[in-house]
Amino acid sequence: MKHRVELALEAGRLKRLIGAPVFDPEREREVEHLVLDYATQSGLDESHMRLVVRGLIALARSSQEREP
Repeated sequence: MKHRVELALEAGRLKRLIGAPVFDPEREREVEHLVLDYATQSGLDESHMRLVVRGLIALARSSQEREP
């Protein structure tokens, strides 16, 4: 998890550098869709994976929003 947060913070720095918003609902939907497609193909429970991916996205976004 720590590595994920570090990656999210780096993504946040890059977003600020180019003037992109931290919250990008279209991109978040795209990521969720990709993960759920993978879950389906892998025989994983889609409803559980939806909770996991939404939690990870929320963690990344909140980390980026807290970064100065």
